[in-house]
Amino acid sequence: SSSPTGIAKAIVRGDVAAISENAAEVRARAIVPIPEHLPEDVRVGLETYLLDGERSITPLGLAVAAGRPEMVRSLIEVGVDVDALLHPQDPIGRTPLMLAAGMDHPDVVAILLAAGADPGVELRAEIPGD
Repeated sequence: SSSPTGIAKAIVRGDVAAISENAAEVRARAIVPIPEHLPEDVRVGLETYLLDGERSITPLGLAVAAGRPEMVRSLIEVGVDVDALLHPQDPIGRTPLMLAAGMDHPDVVAILLAAGADPGVELRAEIPGD
């Protein structure tokens, strides 16, 4: 399904075909809801990077958090911005690359860098509780 929730679930389960088939919709979708049922390690890792009450994230941010290199590659292929903040109104400037490094997904870090992600971006403020 190309609904925001459908896209989010496809990303978490690694359904690259669903992303390719709905490329225009995925590209147009600035944020998707964070699915309720995430693998424990993903949920815990992601919570470290989310602001209080944050319940949505960019499709690329979700793929990075889920540690799905093939999905990250697929999203880059459909044209998402590798340096787009994890949330359009992000007050502190978190990027997918920061998330990949922080959640210890070196394979995802390599894909993002190869796609032109900027390693020089700095946070505009501290992550609360960091």
